[in-house]
Amino acid sequence: MDAGTSPLILLLLLALGLILGAPATPTLGLMFLAVMVTGASPFAPFLFRLF
Repeated sequence: MDAGTSPLILLLLLALGLILGAPATPTLGLMFLAVMVTGASPFAPFLFRLF
C-alpha cells in the first residue's frame, strides 16, 4: 500500500502546482518540506514512513 501511495502524493503535488501556476510550484515544494520537517501536519508520520 505504501509503494502505491507515494506516486499518488507526487501526482497530487504536481496537479496543485499546475493549477496554481509555475511560479507557485517552488513555494509549494518549500511549504511541503517545511510541513514534513516540522511535523506540523497530521500526515507527517505517514510521510516519514514513505521516505
